[in-house]
Amino acid sequence: MPSKAIKEHTAATEPGARPPQGWDATPSLMREDSAGVARYVGLGGAFFVILGGIFLVANLWFKKSPAMGPGLATCSLVLGLIALLFHAAFDADLQFRRLYMAFSYAALAIGVALCFLKYPNNVGDQFQAGFLCMSLALVFLLAFLRNETDPFVRLIAQRVLGGAGAVMVAVGLIGGNVKTAFLLPIGLQLSVLGFVYLAAFVGSRGTSDDQGYYAGIGIGAAGALAFVVAFARSFFFKEPGTNYLLPNGLLLMGVGLGAALLSLLLVSEGRLVVLTRRELGAFFYSPIAYFALFAFTAIEMFVYAVRVASLLSSEEPVPEPVAGLFLLQWQSVVLMIAVVPALTMRLFSEERRTGTLEVMLTTPVNETTVVLSKFFAAFFMYLLVWAPFGLFLVALRVLGGQPFDYYPVISFGIAVAVTGTGFIAMGLFFSSLTRNQLVGGVLTLAGMIILTFIWMLKGILLPRGEQVATKGWPLVLQHVGYIDLWIGSIMGTLELKYMIFHVSLAVFFLFLTVKVLEARKWL
Repeated sequence: MPSKAIKEHTAATEPGARPPQGWDATPSLMREDSAGVARYVGLGGAFFVILGGIFLVANLWFKKSPAMGPGLATCSLVLGLIALLFHAAFDADLQFRRLYMAFSYAALAIGVALCFLKYPNNVGDQFQAGFLCMSLALVFLLAFLRNETDPFVRLIAQRVLGGAGAVMVAVGLIGGNVKTAFLLPIGLQLSVLGFVYLAAFVGSRGTSDDQGYYAGIGIGAAGALAFVVAFARSFFFKEPGTNYLLPNGLLLMGVGLGAALLSLLLVSEGRLVVLTRRELGAFFYSPIAYFALFAFTAIEMFVYAVRVASLLSSEEPVPEPVAGLFLLQWQSVVLMIAVVPALTMRLFSEERRTGTLEVMLTTPVNETTVVLSKFFAAFFMYLLVWAPFGLFLVALRVLGGQPFDYYPVISFGIAVAVTGTGFIAMGLFFSSLTRNQLVGGVLTLAGMIILTFIWMLKGILLPRGEQVATKGWPLVLQHVGYIDLWIGSIMGTLELKYMIFHVSLAVFFLFLTVKVLEARKWL
């Protein structure tokens, strides 16, 4: 005799019968998310791109000031491209993603062509526009790959990424070594952009794939070779009467070392590297990184526009170093005071609140590895926040049409990186003290304000009429304050004794953070 369950099932399958309440005969169909918002954003982006492009062409062609000047036209074009990139990343419709694929290929082809062609009347440097087009092609190609499902189309796009990156690296590094005048700025920019293309290729393929894995190793091999060649030419095979180390040797060694570290981050299976990749992924899966990048870029874009307008309207000669007018501003200091707590406040607090920190410490990793992985990930984000400044300087080079002194930019970058180690380590320590990330952020904010106030206190203690401390407490505060180091670096003075404190501060706070984690294990 059939059971009740079988009777119910048979009745439910008869024609016209309804299934019992709460019972599903088949799985429900998956429905894709609506791209309505992204399409509206893309429509607005297309409008701003067309508007900015028309007025840029009008300014270039007619040599007069129409309703929209070159500055506003450029801002309109950039805003439109950002909106289109948002649309490309979040709209998976076949027609749109193939349209953006064609756009990225066209931008890459135009960028390559612009590197060899000259503008009418030799206005500007054609390579800079080509470099921007190739950079634009990269971000749109990655947005297209994010949604593409056809294996053959994906394979073609990945090979374009890898092939273009390999050619850029080869031309940049080989050309920069053969002809020293080629390195700045063409060889340097080509090699850096090429390594980014190759990293995107490895990321799209994955290191579990043979092509992705060996491409990652190739990045490290190319970087190591560039470092060895530049080091040898700087110290062992240098030509009499020349100084290859500054700037060519130093720049090539920096690019080579960066490529080797990038390769290590991509393909290594070491515990520290794996945990660092995990922390970096956590940053990009949360809105914190995007908010920090957007805020920093928006404020500095405004400062850049104001500075350019004031320089164009002024009849006085441009003060040197001109890079200091754009890099060293109070807006940068205030933003840094806010960005450092935002990057570090959740590193340990959120782990402790959710209980994942205890789980992590039960795995075969020690406290030092955990602390260093979070420190390196946050430090990378700190450097990434400063990266848009490089784009502003490229724009300054393109619009100005004249080269400027790169040495203050290099020394300022070193100073920002050195002081950043102390900032990030301090924030990491305060985050390890509490389960509440807001408390950790407030403590870090207070620490940043105190470090900034040191520079003001030094100015108060200095005798009237003196600008540089020579003795007493003002001299001590000058060694401690990071603003003094920034000012000295942008003026071309980068002394090791002023960097020792900030490196020591980083080591001190990292040591305390490790001890806090060790104490937590026994509580």
